Amino acid sequence: DGSMRLCIDYRMLNQVTIKNKYPLPRIEDLFDQLKEAKVISKIDLRSGYHQLRIKEEDIPKQHFAHVMGIM
Repeated sequence: DGSMRLCIDYRMLNQVTIKNKYPLPRIEDLFDQLKEAKVISKIDLRSGYHQLRIKEEDIPKQHFAHVMGIM
């Protein structure tokens, strides 16, 4: 249409970008992991580990999973 459009050359950025730093899991693998679960909850907080209030007696029950392992 002849109008101006923004154009950015990302080649230099692409050269230093770490590929697959946080790869997405396959959905089939996720379903395999969850098939025996009794309770599933999801919370998305930035630095959320220290933002949740947990009763003293429930601390042993907590479980935080991350793509790099269990926390």
